[in-house]
Amino acid sequence: MARRDLFSSLGEANVHLNAIIEHSFDGIFITDGKANVLRINSAYESITGLKKKMS
Repeated sequence: MARRDLFSSLGEANVHLNAIIEHSFDGIFITDGKANVLRINSAYESITGLKKKMS
């Protein structure tokens, strides 16, 4: 597999993963190893009342 094809495939997989996270009915809160917030989905905002900008 060519390097360009690999990055294209990873980009497509990332788009699909983002859609799954965002459209999940479960609240999803993702951090890195240093507790920096990487991702919060809409369900998490609805459940907790916290907004992405506040986190």
